[in-house]
Order: sequence, then C-alpha cells, then structure tokens
Amino acid sequence: MKVYITEGSCETAKENPLSKPGFLFTMNQLLYITIVMWTCAAKPEAMVMVYAIVFAAHLLPFGWLYRSRAYAVMSVFETLAALFSGIFGGAVVTALVMVLSEVVLAVWLTAENRSTRQDRHS
Repeated sequence: MKVYITEGSCETAKENPLSKPGFLFTMNQLLYITIVMWTCAAKPEAMVMVYAIVFAAHLLPFGWLYRSRAYAVMSVFETLAALFSGIFGGAVVTALVMVLSEVVLAVWLTAENRSTRQDRHS
C-alpha cells in the first residue's frame, strides 16, 4: 500500500484522486502495444522506433494530470526524436536517444517536484 503525504495528512493510493486517471493513462498504452506487435511482424527494423513513439506519446496526458511542463514538453520532444532518430539513425540510435531523454525527464521532474514542494512550504 502506497502512502502519500500531502501537507500534514496521509492518504492511501485508493483515496488519491489522481490514482484512477493515472491508471487509465497507463493502461491506455496497452491498446497501442498492438501497433508495436504488428510492426514487429510487418517491419521488424522499425519496431524500436514505433515502440519509442508509443512510449513517448503516452507521457503527454501526465503533463495535464500532474500539471507538469516536463511531461508535456518531453513527450512531444521524445516522440519527434524517436521518429527522426528511427528514420535516420536506426534502432541503436533511437534507443540511445530515448535513454538520454528519460534521464533529462527524470532530472526535470525532480527539479519540478522540489520547486513545487518549496512553493507549498513558502
């Protein structure tokens, strides 16, 4: 059971109002995985690119859900970066671009969270 601490109170994941939309946004990616599976059969050399595009695009709703510029911007950036790196660089380049993009996203999200926490306590 996850516990969230919000300004002096605790709530479980079931009580968190963001749990259901967050779960729905995550499960939505399962529908898109069928496109990746088709790509694997029809054009295997494009599978990494298509999977990266699906993964990056699924982050966009989290920008709205968490009011996060990092999710919104990086979702669009990663989607386009996966497309162009897949077309011009191949699977290995696409994988490296995605790993580096995820590192940038993680650092940016950490900075956003610290900023939000400081704003709440000010």
